[in-house]
Amino acid sequence: MEKRFKESQRVAVMGIAGNLILSIIKITAGTTYKSQALIADGANSIGDIINSAITYLGNKVASQPRDSDHNYGHGKAEAVATQVIGLMLCFIAFEVFSNSLSVFTSKASEIQFSLNMIAISVFAIVTKIFMYLYSINIGRKHSNPLVLANAADHIADVFVTLGSISGIIFTHLGIWWMDPVIGMIISIWILIQGIGISRNAIRILMDSSIDAKILNNLKETIAIIPGVEDVQKVTTHSMGIGYSVEVRIGVNCTLTVAEGHNIASRVKSKLINTAEIGDVIVHINPVSDVDCDYKCLKENTADCKKNNK
Repeated sequence: MEKRFKESQRVAVMGIAGNLILSIIKITAGTTYKSQALIADGANSIGDIINSAITYLGNKVASQPRDSDHNYGHGKAEAVATQVIGLMLCFIAFEVFSNSLSVFTSKASEIQFSLNMIAISVFAIVTKIFMYLYSINIGRKHSNPLVLANAADHIADVFVTLGSISGIIFTHLGIWWMDPVIGMIISIWILIQGIGISRNAIRILMDSSIDAKILNNLKETIAIIPGVEDVQKVTTHSMGIGYSVEVRIGVNCTLTVAEGHNIASRVKSKLINTAEIGDVIVHINPVSDVDCDYKCLKENTADCKKNNK
């Protein structure tokens, strides 16, 4: 858990530093050369700074241990932070679209072509690809939705900046209206990313179940544990960091409470060591190949055990 936290925080710090530099360069260049697409790209980078700061705070809260008020820990803080990032991106998309539409309708694009803008955009693309590769590796390694959201944002920025370059080139060729149009396309891309990130966060906050394939693997794992005669039900819900698993198994009705408890402990120990599982609750129900007669169990337990073996 500590390694997960430290590596995720490094992603956030890298995002804050990298996007701060990129936003200053893009907005300065966009303002100087009157490129709406590059200004839009810079505005997106400002949003990325906020997103990285939210990632930092979200990871910090999520790493806190369980307490009396949070019996399942603080893991869902990551999902809350992820949702904030998604909403922020949607807001930025609206602002960028509005500004680009204003330029388009007023026919006021006065972009000045410069190789400096192309160089800045290429630098931004290379930087963002590096940030994406680093973030996606950490996010997948620790199944961290917040870091994965940052990675998705980084790769989106690569295409956004490619759009900026296209706008600059088209305007230089005399097609002035392509610059604000590409600005609007960028805004739509940002909106799509924001909606996707928000949907993933909502799934976690709404206690979504674990992947069906993993769930089937859990059932198969439980079924082969000695003493388990029937896997009756396995349900899961997200804890933000990992999943809580509730298991209902059937054991021989003639077992003692201690024997049933030992089987339940084996089930829990087996599952708790499985990736993505943070908590396990095991319920035991009596089952047998033959009917367990209550009177037999009460008056002649030894014989009943013998008949049911």
